[in-house]
Amino acid sequence: PGAIIEKQMTALPMGKGRIVQPGKGVAILAFGTVLANCKEAGKAFGATVVDMRFVKPIDEALILELAASHHLLVTVEENAVMGGAGSAVNELLAQRNLVLPVLNLGIPDIYVDHAKPSEMIEQCGLHAEGIEAAIRIRLADLEAGKLHRLYFRGVARSTGHHVHVAVIVAKGAFPGKRIALTSGVHGDEMSSIQTVQTVMASLDPAAMNG
Repeated sequence: PGAIIEKQMTALPMGKGRIVQPGKGVAILAFGTVLANCKEAGKAFGATVVDMRFVKPIDEALILELAASHHLLVTVEENAVMGGAGSAVNELLAQRNLVLPVLNLGIPDIYVDHAKPSEMIEQCGLHAEGIEAAIRIRLADLEAGKLHRLYFRGVARSTGHHVHVAVIVAKGAFPGKRIALTSGVHGDEMSSIQTVQTVMASLDPAAMNG
C-alpha cells in the first residue's frame, strides 16, 4: 500500500533499507505493508520514517546510524511482535551494547477477529492513528522521566581521539550514579559501566559538547 508503481524494473540492493521521510528525534522503522500508515503517523512528530524492505538480512548499518541520532526507535510490522522484525532490531542493539528506548508495534499475541483487512489492522493498532497514539504514550513516559538519554561529544584525554558518548539515566539521577554507557571511538563500538563523573573526567572540557 502506498508504493509507487515503476514501469522499469531495477534491482534492489540486498539487505538495504531506505529513508523515505527524513526527520529527527523519533525514527519509525516500517517493515512491509505498514509503510503508508507509518508515514502518516510520523508527520505528527516530524519523525524519520524508514522503509526497511528486508528483515533478513537486516540493514544493520542503517539501524545503528538511526540509533546514534534519535532518542526513540519504533519498529512497526504486520506480523507477530514476539520473534518478529522488531525483535531482530532489539537483538542487534543488544549485541552492540546500545541502550536506548525502543517501541515494538505489531500483531499482539491474541486471536484477531475475522474482518476486512483494514478493520483487522485497526484492531491491532497498526493504522496511522493507532501508531501515533502508541508513540505519544511512549514519549509521555520518557518525558515523565522514566528514561533519559544524554549525549556527550569530546576528545578523550588519554588518546586524543574524538569520541561520542550516549548515556541512559533516570531523570534526577545524581552524577555519581552508575549507568550503562556506550561510546564510539573512530567507528568502533565499545561499552562499559561507569559513573557520569568518570565519563566527564575522561573528556577534555575545552573540546566537549553536551
